[in-house]
Amino acid sequence: MKNLLREVVRGIVVKDNKLLVLKRNNCGRKYHVIPGGGIENRESMEDAVEREIYEETMIRVKPIRLLYIYTSKRFRVNVFIYLCEYLNGKPQLLPGSDEFKQNQEGKNLYQPKWLPLETVGEIDLFPAEVIERLVIDLKKGFDENVQKIKDAYDK
Repeated sequence: MKNLLREVVRGIVVKDNKLLVLKRNNCGRKYHVIPGGGIENRESMEDAVEREIYEETMIRVKPIRLLYIYTSKRFRVNVFIYLCEYLNGKPQLLPGSDEFKQNQEGKNLYQPKWLPLETVGEIDLFPAEVIERLVIDLKKGFDENVQKIKDAYDK
């Protein structure tokens, strides 16, 4: 049976004690997400992380290793979250990207930015289950093994 869950990648990028995030305003709901998106045909997960982060933030990164796999039946998604090394760039939307076009139209606003690490657990950063783990790992260090995280609503 074919996997019915969409596969998505995201990248955790830390620079100068700040986490790279996308501030979102989606139909009036304001929250933050770790940058990333879908994997294209014949694209490796690592290549997808590099591409998606650049498209959403114009930041160049190098994926270091897979940290977390977040599964949500509710949202029908498997999210592969990588720790990434910051290479260069300043947070801004890539001109011509879908996110840039939506901002121009005033829909589903996106704002890439650096978020101070000490505020990561205090804001609406999605998905909450991953962020809870990230807050712990930022303090104690990342586990050597990939951590599997399930949506709290899944049974």
